Amino acid sequence: MPMIKKTLSTFGSIFAVVIPVSLLLSLWLGQLLTTINGQEKASSRPKTGAAVPSGFDLSVFGPDGLSDLTEEQKSKLFSGEIIFTSSPEVRPGHQTVLSAALLFPRPVEKVWAVLSATERQVDYLDEIEELKTIERAPDHNKVEFLVRVMGQKVRYTVVHHFVPEEYYFWWELDRSVHNDLKELFGFWKLYYAGDKTVGRYGSYVRPDFALPGFLRSMVLRSNIKLTLEKVRNFIESGENEKR
Repeated sequence: MPMIKKTLSTFGSIFAVVIPVSLLLSLWLGQLLTTINGQEKASSRPKTGAAVPSGFDLSVFGPDGLSDLTEEQKSKLFSGEIIFTSSPEVRPGHQTVLSAALLFPRPVEKVWAVLSATERQVDYLDEIEELKTIERAPDHNKVEFLVRVMGQKVRYTVVHHFVPEEYYFWWELDRSVHNDLKELFGFWKLYYAGDKTVGRYGSYVRPDFALPGFLRSMVLRSNIKLTLEKVRNFIESGENEKR
């Protein structure tokens, strides 16, 4: 157990969130922990060409992004806490999407400008070793990521689909190329909150190796929270407006 705690502490600050890099790295950590416990799992190659349903049903969040939260959760959110929920109804097929709600201390237009600029992630997510925009269009882009964990390189390509008039974008794996993941998708949706912004984030990932459920739950929430705070701090600092 001390070794596990030390490993979690070491990785505590390197789990990304705007793109599901955080989930990817968390799952790599899960593999490391199972190895430590003598529970190595067999890995398999990702299946290219598997269908991924497009878009998400975010109606559960309501017009203000708060409808699925309790009064206590709303109070905590407006006090600066990050709130986590599991929302199986968000995704077609009812996979359980790990969803988070947080308040950004900036107007929605400024928050959108940062989050939708996916090439800027290297400015605030230091676990990204390389990031390359492969394709760019008005309603989507295609970005290749390379991250390194414990000396291991992990490469995958993501297609981001943008709906700027709704302050919403979602992402999925590019199935036309090889990825070091079986499945990956997620979203950001922003809501007006006066001169602030309510952000709703969700993501789902399946790595190319088996992962015990208890480790997945333990690792993902703690590290996603840390990196959501990193993203919010970057936006709050105004560093993105200096370029």
